[in-house]
Amino acid sequence: MLKMNGCRLADLGSQVRAMRRERCLTQEQLADAAELTQQTLSAIESGARSPSLGTLGKLATALGAYWSGDAAGWVLISRSAAVTNPR
Repeated sequence: MLKMNGCRLADLGSQVRAMRRERCLTQEQLADAAELTQQTLSAIESGARSPSLGTLGKLATALGAYWSGDAAGWVLISRSAAVTNPR
């Protein structure tokens, strides 16, 4: 299985799938919003296809989220869940 900074691609895809489901979106709806085909999104969610950084960015934007990562791995974070420090 391919890895991106220690995170298996299947893990990235499962994060996309989980957030898509949380937002009650079909694969077709998310694929349209991210300017991808449904087949491409399906392959990414299953870990069968390696997404480019640009594709990961499009998916995050379409989901209202962003990717955060380091050597330990990458996590898809909802923008609505982000907390800012008032200081």
